[in-house]
Amino acid sequence: MMIKKLFTQLKPPYLLADWAITPAWFLIPLMFVAALMNGYLMIKNPNIGGDALQYHSVFHNFIAGKGWTNYDGVWLPVEAGYGLLSYLFFLVIKDIEYSGMLVSSVSYLAMIPTTYLAVKYLFGKRSALLASFLIAFWPTLLSYSYINLTDSVFTFLLLLGFLLYSRVLLGNRSVLGEIFLGFVLGLAYLTREPEGFFV
Repeated sequence: MMIKKLFTQLKPPYLLADWAITPAWFLIPLMFVAALMNGYLMIKNPNIGGDALQYHSVFHNFIAGKGWTNYDGVWLPVEAGYGLLSYLFFLVIKDIEYSGMLVSSVSYLAMIPTTYLAVKYLFGKRSALLASFLIAFWPTLLSYSYINLTDSVFTFLLLLGFLLYSRVLLGNRSVLGEIFLGFVLGLAYLTREPEGFFV
């Protein structure tokens, strides 16, 4: 009985108490630290492998009017989502390698507030703070956060789709929200077709 009373009267840890920290004071420094880790990895490990080059070259050739072909001019059935997003960054920075890395980096950083919002909506603020912290420092997510591959983008789109779907499912329905949900899930499918099929 005494142990039960002790646990029911315990206050939550200072950093997770409702009055101790607001989401902005937690998420902004967390995203800043995540951006520093990601930026360091991106600068130290520039990368563009065979798979990434296929994603980029196919979309660049398509925009140039050469059809859905890779850098050798061979028709290649690859997903369009990652190539489209990296091409949008390419229009600004004019570097194929870094445009793909920036897509992955932005997706990784966007996962943090998206996770916070999704978990807060379903489980509350304390769980959301913990979940966003884990997303920022999870080794696998961090290791893919700068790589020229579809993993970070697909994970972000799934998290965003989960957030939108949970809001639609739990009563905050709107036509615009449902259209945006369809757009996000469609882009997830176009980013990784085999896994996207199950979306």
